[in-house]
Amino acid sequence: MQSDEKTISALTAQAHNAEADKRTLQRKLAASERRVQDLEKRLADQQAASDDKIRELTDKLSLEMAKVSDMIQQLVSYMTGKGDVSLAGTIHETVVAGIREEVRKEMRQEYQGIIDSQAAEIAALKALQNHDNDGGESPQTTIKKLEQRNQDLNRDLHGQKTEGKYNKRNNMTPADEADLNGEDVPESTFDVSEEEFTKVMDVINSARKNAVKSNGRKKGQKVPHRFQPLKASAREIIIEPKDKPEGATLCVGKERRTYRIVHHPAWVEYICFVCPKYEKDHKYYQAKAPKHSMGKCKADASILSWIIYEHLVKHVTLGEIEKDLKSMGLNIAHGTLCHWMELAAEKLEPLDEPLRQEIITSGNIHSDESTLQVLDVPVGTKKDEEVPMHYFIRWIYDFIAPGSGLTQYWFYDQGRRTQEAVENYVKGITEKTYIHTDGAKIAIYRNQSYFLGSVKSAKRFARLVSLTQSAKNCKRNVQKYFHDILNRVVGTVKEELVSILPHKWVEPATIPLVY
Repeated sequence: MQSDEKTISALTAQAHNAEADKRTLQRKLAASERRVQDLEKRLADQQAASDDKIRELTDKLSLEMAKVSDMIQQLVSYMTGKGDVSLAGTIHETVVAGIREEVRKEMRQEYQGIIDSQAAEIAALKALQNHDNDGGESPQTTIKKLEQRNQDLNRDLHGQKTEGKYNKRNNMTPADEADLNGEDVPESTFDVSEEEFTKVMDVINSARKNAVKSNGRKKGQKVPHRFQPLKASAREIIIEPKDKPEGATLCVGKERRTYRIVHHPAWVEYICFVCPKYEKDHKYYQAKAPKHSMGKCKADASILSWIIYEHLVKHVTLGEIEKDLKSMGLNIAHGTLCHWMELAAEKLEPLDEPLRQEIITSGNIHSDESTLQVLDVPVGTKKDEEVPMHYFIRWIYDFIAPGSGLTQYWFYDQGRRTQEAVENYVKGITEKTYIHTDGAKIAIYRNQSYFLGSVKSAKRFARLVSLTQSAKNCKRNVQKYFHDILNRVVGTVKEELVSILPHKWVEPATIPLVY
C-alpha cells in the first residue's frame, strides 16, 4: 500500500512537471514565432522605404545631370562655335560618376546598419526555433513527447480501479459525460477516490506549506495570496488599444493584467487579459479588459451559475464545493466562496418585485411557512443596544403560483411569524385572488441551509432559492438559466425584467463560456 501511494505521488508530481514544461516551451515557441513575423514585416517595410528613396534620389540625379549637360553643351558651343563635341560627353560622364558614387555611399550608410541588425535578429530567432536541445530534438518534437508523457502519467494515475464513481464526495462529472461541447477536458478533473484526492492535495499543499497565516490585514501590511496552480498557467489574451498611432513606443513592464475565472464542463480555467501600454509625444494609449456583469470580481457568471446549481439543486455543501474547486486547481478560501454567492444574490435583487407581481396577479396563490435558524439579536432590540447574537428560530414564507410554476420565498421583518408578512406580500392586489394556506411544500432545502449567518443572508438565500425552485418548476436548465440572467439582469430595463423570469425565459442558442 505504501509503495502504491509513493507511486501515485511520484506520478502526480511528474504529471504536473511535464505539463509545466510543455506550457513553458509552447509559450517560448509562440513568442519567438511572433517576433520573427514582426521583424520580417518591419524589414520588408524598411526595404520598401529604401527602394522608394533610391528612386526619388535617382530622379533628382537625372534632373541635375540634364541641367549639367545643358550647361556643358552651351559652354562648348560658345567656346568652339561648333556643334557637338566629345568634350561634353567626357565632362558629363565624369560629373555623373562622382554624383552617383556619393548617392550610393549615403544610401549604404543610412540603411545598411538597420538592415544588418534586423537580419541578424531574425537569424538569431530562427536559429532558436531550430536549435536542438540536449537530446538532439527540436522544441516541436520535445513538446509532442511531453504531451504524450503527460497523457501516459495521467492514465497511470487515474486509470486504476478505484471507487471514485461510487464515492459521492465531490459529485464531479464522470469522464464519459465530460466532453459535452467538444472541449478537451483535462483528465485530472475527473472523479477520483478519497485516497487519491488526498494525495493530489498533498502535492498542492506542499507548495504553500510556508504560507503566512493572518487574522486580518493591517494598514501597510501585505497579506500573501493563496497558492493558485491555475493562475500560473492562465491563458493570456492580448488587447491592443484601438487608438494607438503609428510609431508609438511600447512601455515595457507597464501592461495591465486582469484575471477572470471561467467554468467549463468538468474543469475551470483562468484567463488573463493583458493590456499593453504605449507612449507617443507624451501621450499614453492603453486598452481596457472587457467588462462583465460581476464588476471587479474575478469569478465569471459561468462559475457562479455552476456553484448555485451544485449548492441549491444537487445539495452539495459549500465545503464540498470548495474541495472540488481545489481538485481542479482553484484554491480559494471558504469566505471567498460565500462572498461569490452573496454577490450573485445581490445582482439578482431587481427580480424580486417582478417575481412578486407575477405571483400576486396570477389569481391563485398557495402559501405555507417553515422555520430556519438565523444568527440574530432578539426581535425588538434597538439599534444602539449591544446584545450578543444567537441562533434564533425564524420563519420563512413560501408563495406559489400553480398556473405559471413561479415560487417566491419571503423572509419578512427578522423572520417573524405574523399576519403582517402575508399582508405585506399581497399588498397591491386589485383583482379577485384565491389564497390557499398550508398547501405549499416548503421544506425543500432545510437539510442544507438550516443555519443562516444573518438576516441579510436569509434574504439572499430566499432570493436564490426562489429563482432556483421556479426554474425547476418551469422545466428550465437551472445552471444555464442563472448563467444567462446573471449576464443580462444588469443591462435590462425595469419594464423588461419580467421577460427573464423562469416562466418567460427563452434559452439562448449559445451562452459563451469564454471571452
